[in-house]
Amino acid sequence: MNKPSCNKPPCKGATCKIQSTVAKLERARLESCRKTPEMNGALTPEGGFFSCGLSVTEFCKWLKVQTSAILFVCVLLLSAGPFRGAAQTAPAIRAQTPASGAATSGEKMAKIVVYRPKVKLGHGLKPPVIYDGFLVSYLPNGSYVALQTPPGQHTIQSNREGSRIFAEHHNVLTLDAKEGETSYIRLKIVMGAWEGLGEVQPVTPEEGKAEAASLVQVEPNWEASGKPWLDEHPEPPAMNVDGAWRGGKWNKIVLAQAEHGGALHGKADGWDVQGVVSGNHVYLLFSSYGDVAYSAVLTAAGGNELKGSYVRGLMKEEGQGKPMDMTR
Repeated sequence: MNKPSCNKPPCKGATCKIQSTVAKLERARLESCRKTPEMNGALTPEGGFFSCGLSVTEFCKWLKVQTSAILFVCVLLLSAGPFRGAAQTAPAIRAQTPASGAATSGEKMAKIVVYRPKVKLGHGLKPPVIYDGFLVSYLPNGSYVALQTPPGQHTIQSNREGSRIFAEHHNVLTLDAKEGETSYIRLKIVMGAWEGLGEVQPVTPEEGKAEAASLVQVEPNWEASGKPWLDEHPEPPAMNVDGAWRGGKWNKIVLAQAEHGGALHGKADGWDVQGVVSGNHVYLLFSSYGDVAYSAVLTAAGGNELKGSYVRGLMKEEGQGKPMDMTR
C-alpha cells in the first residue's frame, strides 16, 4: 500500500513528521478494519484510514491540501476515527412490509426506488434512507431499496446534519407518487464540512431504471422504523392534540396533527416526533435522523392533559416504562 500524501512537494521538518503520523494512523486503522468482520467488505485495494469511509488520499486531494496547517487538521480527523456515516450498519434484511394497511386492503400502491450508484468516492459510507420521517434503510455502495407506498405526496431524505462546503446541501425531496407507477431517486455522496453526506436527487424514470438495473437490492426494515407500530392503531381520533405541550423531563413538545385523521409530527427538545392519535390515546415515536430512540403511549386525562409512559425503543406492552405527563 502506497503511503498517502496530502502534499506533493517533499516534506520538511514538522510537515514530514505530520505526514509520518498520518501514515502510521492510517496503517493502524486499516489493520483494525481487517480484524473487524463486518468491515471486511468495505476494504478496497486503495485501502487507507478511511477505507471504512473516505480514504485520506481522497479527502486530502479533494480539499487540495497545500499547507502543513491543514495537514494538522487531517491528523485530528484521523485521531477522531472515521466519519460518522461510516460507522452506520445496515438494518437486518427482512421481508417487505407494506408502508400502510392499504397494501393488504386491495388498494393499488405506488413504488419509490432510492438507489446509490457504485462510485469510488465515499465507497464505505452507508447513508440512511428516510421515508416520511421513518428510517427504513441504509444504502451501501452500489445498492437500491424499493418502497411500496400509498399514492400521494411523500418525502425522501438522507443525512440532515452537516453542510456541503461549496454548495447548498439538498437533503429533503418531496415527490408525488402515482398509483401503479415507479418514481426513482438517486442518492449521491457529497462532501460535507466534516463528513460525507447523502444527497437525494430526482431523476427521470428512464434514467433511474437504467442506472439501478445492475445494482444490488436492499430490503427496507419497516419494523425497526416504527411505522408498523403506529399503523397498529387505526381508530379515528377522538381529540386534537395540536399545539405546544409541557412534558416534564421532555421539556417543550410541539405537535401538529393532520387536518383529517390522527397522523401527527412535531419536535420535542431536539427530537423529531412522529405519531398518531387513535381514539383517546396518543402514540409517539421520538427519533434522531429517523432512528427511533423512544416511544410513548398516553391517554387523555382531560381537555389539556395526557398521561402515560415511555420506554427506550418500541413499547411492547402499554403501561411499561417510566411515567410521562403532558399538559397544554
